[in-house]
Amino acid sequence: MRMTTFRPVALATALVGAVALSACSNGSNGSNGGGGGGGGGGGGGGGGNPPPAGDFDQAFNAAIGLGPSTDVLTGTASHTGKMNLITADTNGQNGEIEADLALTVNFDAADNPISGTASNFAGTVNGNAVTLSGELTTAEALAASSSALNEITTAPLPAIAGGGELTNLNLALRGTLTEDDTGVANGVLSTLQGQFYGGDGAATAGAVGSLVEPQSGTSILTGLGGRTAGFGGQFYTNKN
Repeated sequence: MRMTTFRPVALATALVGAVALSACSNGSNGSNGGGGGGGGGGGGGGGGNPPPAGDFDQAFNAAIGLGPSTDVLTGTASHTGKMNLITADTNGQNGEIEADLALTVNFDAADNPISGTASNFAGTVNGNAVTLSGELTTAEALAASSSALNEITTAPLPAIAGGGELTNLNLALRGTLTEDDTGVANGVLSTLQGQFYGGDGAATAGAVGSLVEPQSGTSILTGLGGRTAGFGGQFYTNKN
């Protein structure tokens, strides 16, 4: 939904904490269908070898280095990139999990303008390589709650600043990520809040806030057996 408001990029732990994760066990690792906004169907595979952490930082900095997009964005666009979950300082956990992120945006849609999927989760926690099967999607977030965050917001720029407008994106991704080594299934709800960068919205970047709830056992992400909110992270995408 396009709105003439501007919200700075921030971790949305209050938003993700407002939605119970018990429904993540329904539908296993894929979208459980229903709801607006299409995510990818079917469960994603494990992430394979952990990606070099420096690659993420370089790509993220390159996206924001383009400077905020000031074009009036219309039509549709497809973006791909990465998001991550930072597990540092959570009950002694120290690590980073990355995932492939795919977004399709309809700037003219009145409702639920973003369709997204995060898959192929892999990284390192406490010095050990870890992979998780499954995916997070906008479809599952919207199926669980019709009020799940999924919007595009804009803020006009004055003529003295060159005109045009700034464009933000805000969305929730939800699903089940199962640890390949232990079989522990984690219900995960991630909120992405960011901005479009570069000419004609060439890239996006922003912050990720996540809530994790293992369905049984101890989560590799949290080191705990219960629901934990407040995970930080970042995301970036580039226009295809």
